[in-house]
Amino acid sequence: MADDESLYVFAEILRGKNGIESRSAVLQTDRLDLFRGKDFARWCRDNPEAVPNVVSRKDSSSVEKRIEEAAGLLIRRGLLVKCQRKFLKPPPGQKRLIKFPKKVLPVQGPDSQKFDEAAFYCWTFDKPTPTWVYIVSALCAVGVILVCLFPVAPSWIKIGVVYMLSGLLVVLIGALLVRAFIALTSYIFTGNTVWVLPNVLDDNKPVSELFLPLIAIEEPDTSTMRALAWHWVTRVSVAGSVAALTWVLYTHSPGQEAVKRNAFKYRDELFEFLNVHNTRNMISKGNETAAENTTASMNSSSSKEEL
Repeated sequence: MADDESLYVFAEILRGKNGIESRSAVLQTDRLDLFRGKDFARWCRDNPEAVPNVVSRKDSSSVEKRIEEAAGLLIRRGLLVKCQRKFLKPPPGQKRLIKFPKKVLPVQGPDSQKFDEAAFYCWTFDKPTPTWVYIVSALCAVGVILVCLFPVAPSWIKIGVVYMLSGLLVVLIGALLVRAFIALTSYIFTGNTVWVLPNVLDDNKPVSELFLPLIAIEEPDTSTMRALAWHWVTRVSVAGSVAALTWVLYTHSPGQEAVKRNAFKYRDELFEFLNVHNTRNMISKGNETAAENTTASMNSSSSKEEL
């Protein structure tokens, strides 16, 4: 029988980078990491050399038996809790249940100690904190301090932050517009919707899966009531509506000079709000003030001479 130390090592391997896939879920009132029993069994079959280190009868037991013993030992030592879905029906608008439920309930009775590949399991111990978490935490603390010091920062730092954030916003909005244009064009002309980065706006995906796959094609679904959405009449109507909206925006849009003038106006108002002193404006205003003072003094001198 494995000791507690080797058991924790085995559990940490399972929760590591090369371990089994897991997601965050709520078990009653606690938020824990959840994984599927089939993923646990698949990992043990792919790595049979790791399983005998934590169970008894390692020389005579089969792989399937060692998988059951390993899972049962983790449950008995309180490192795992066997769970089941809280909601057994798909949410409205979806055809099937999601892969990892967001809310689960503990399995009660004698079955709670038995391993079942169809069940879910939650880790009950804290995952070891990697070094990068401490580094990121320290950087966040430094970032908060810098944000608090932003009002007293030099003007060139304020201007740089404004332009950097404005550029990032333009890139994000531009990427989303290009993504929407490709999807709309492919839908109108082919009926198939081509999505670039289809998971980038999905709240249910982790960060590591937001940019995968790069491209996905959504084919028409003629088996449901949504089949009308892919009909050629619907696609022609959508194309006409988009064309009409584009024409209205183009004919009622301001001219280039007006856009440029308003852009500089709003930029100056933003810099004034942030108490940023634009050197160019200060020089020009200083020259104007000096010219006004010179003119005023000349007028005053001429008035005295007349008197």
